[in-house]
Amino acid sequence: MILKMMPGVLLGFWLSRRLEKVVQKDSARPAILRISALSALVVLWQGVTGGLNG
Repeated sequence: MILKMMPGVLLGFWLSRRLEKVVQKDSARPAILRISALSALVVLWQGVTGGLNG
């Protein structure tokens, strides 16, 4: 399961470096927290329903 998540993690690190200079920290924090929470819910849902197998 870790290997399946690795491309998303690497892409996130790469994007964060690029967007750090463009986006103001105060306005981006709520949006980033919402996106992170939504992705965590999707991963949890897929884990519960068996979507991460195979």
